[in-house]
Amino acid sequence: MNALVGETNDSGLNDIRGQHVTPAQVVDAIRAARSGPVAEGSVGAGTGTIAFGWKGGIGTSSRAVTAGGSSYTVGVLVQSNYGGDLVMAGVPVGASSPPGGARRTRVPVRPTARA
Repeated sequence: MNALVGETNDSGLNDIRGQHVTPAQVVDAIRAARSGPVAEGSVGAGTGTIAFGWKGGIGTSSRAVTAGGSSYTVGVLVQSNYGGDLVMAGVPVGASSPPGGARRTRVPVRPTARA
């Protein structure tokens, strides 16, 4: 297993150099960790996140894959918090959204063949 841990830099809002999180709080957080589904959306660290002018948050995804005769599950936890306004080919993406904003939808994932 390879684990990667990152953070969201909120130094524009908080005193990041103050190092206000104590070692005891870190230990408490580790001990409070549980297996199973995690809260998604505008929760925890995802509460104040934005991504190119859209509401950000916490999300998850996983895929089962087979490689070299072994099966693996690849999982990710994402906190989106990046950028100002998304512009593609000179057009602000938000300006082309349907009235009321984006809609949630499910997109089928089809396996791709490898050469």
